[in-house]
Amino acid sequence: LGRHSALRGVGGLTMLFRATGAVAVRGFGGSDGFVRAAGAVLRFGRSTSTATPPSTSTSSTVPPPSCDLLGMGEDALIRLAKDFGQPGYRGKQIHDAMYVMRKAGVDDITQLPEPFRVALKTAGMDVGRRAPSKIVSSPDGTKKVLITLHCGSIIEAVGIPQETLGVRAAANAQQGMPLYEDGDELEDEDGEELDYLAEDDDEEEDGVDLDTAKNADGWVRLGSELGVRQRQQLMGRGSGKRQATQTTKAGDNHELKTQKKSRFTVCVSSQVGCAMRCSFCATGKQGFKRNLLSSEIVNQVLALEDVFQRRCTNVVMMGMGEPLMNLKEVLKAHASLNKDVGIGGRRFTISTVGVPNALSKLAAHKLQATLAVSLHAPDQALREKLVPSAKAYPLENLLEDCKRYKDVTGKRVTFEYTLLQGENDSVEHAKALAKILRQKVGRGCHVNLLPWNPVADAPSHKRPSAGAVKRFSDALTAERGITHTVRRTRGLEADAACGQLTGVFERKIVESSFAG
Repeated sequence: LGRHSALRGVGGLTMLFRATGAVAVRGFGGSDGFVRAAGAVLRFGRSTSTATPPSTSTSSTVPPPSCDLLGMGEDALIRLAKDFGQPGYRGKQIHDAMYVMRKAGVDDITQLPEPFRVALKTAGMDVGRRAPSKIVSSPDGTKKVLITLHCGSIIEAVGIPQETLGVRAAANAQQGMPLYEDGDELEDEDGEELDYLAEDDDEEEDGVDLDTAKNADGWVRLGSELGVRQRQQLMGRGSGKRQATQTTKAGDNHELKTQKKSRFTVCVSSQVGCAMRCSFCATGKQGFKRNLLSSEIVNQVLALEDVFQRRCTNVVMMGMGEPLMNLKEVLKAHASLNKDVGIGGRRFTISTVGVPNALSKLAAHKLQATLAVSLHAPDQALREKLVPSAKAYPLENLLEDCKRYKDVTGKRVTFEYTLLQGENDSVEHAKALAKILRQKVGRGCHVNLLPWNPVADAPSHKRPSAGAVKRFSDALTAERGITHTVRRTRGLEADAACGQLTGVFERKIVESSFAG
């Protein structure tokens, strides 16, 4: 079986978006990796921003061809098996081997006939699993993993287990105010984590047909027809819910702990490096190398599940890179983690510093995920100083697009604000932030305050004092229509906190016993 014909189904458009219900798409256009629907680009029809995202060299952005099976859904794998002349159930066997038994290579999938395994390898296919080359631990239980990719580049991902109530109470007392973590908004009134195995609408995402949903202004309007269809789909759910413990034949199962009432968050990277060049972020200072493939994003979650020996409950796409500059692969990874790995749709957070014309594309998918927009400043002049890429996307235009996103999806937008001593942490900055959010986005905005985490090569920035953080927080509390939380810093000792991930274009790799 020739390589070209063997990969026909894998590279085909029908397999890229699988039957995950992400979006009904008949074509992908352009080298920018963004989705084209029915031959028309989703655009910001009324956006005043005509700027384009920061340019990157195509020679550095396109990774070598990959034949990773990881990230493919069951339907796609069934089609793949048939393309190889195998019965469709062989595709389901591959799916279960990767996502349930956690097989690391094609040779490990012994349920498949040897000739089929040989044919897959001859076609250059592999599962796509890569174990960490190094693990760094922090006293608070956070662990950072370094993963070496097929191209030799290194990315970092972070596992963040939920702290006990006693530890959190001590941290709150030390800071002099309540501190929060990603996922706290999903807790119930008693502070207990909502059961992510519950029979609710938080499992698999619904599909959106862009042909019928697209409005004349370029934004997706989910009208009554789509609403009825989605409610009908919700009523029929339940059979595909994630089980607490998945079992297979003795010796073949890869059981991981599913701990109710205890959150385990994984922070994943979406790119090698980053082109946004935020002055206070370690990743931005390393420049941009390439986008990650969906398989490389999914692998980060599975690798940290292996390290912690427990299931991931929450995924935050806040690691290395700008997710909306790699939207197609991020959406494919989201779909796989949601449907194949079984992480609830509301337990994803996708962050962005702002990429022109990208929010409408993301809105088209109407994900249940939280959108976190990194602002870091209440005015354009200061934001350009801290985030150089903001010159291409004026603050007012970004906020107007955030309002459209909120109106279209019905989801509250969260705004990330890194506090830097003497630069953006005054009471006046807090008042200005609240004012512009009310004016441009409207009531109901939520702000996450993040005291800056020190990184190398950023001597001009300093972490604000606890008193300065509290003054800023108190000023926001006094503002109407704005809610906020102060983020608890996790993984600081392991350089695993927000803004500290570097991957390493030049870091020396230290092999760990885990990788052996």
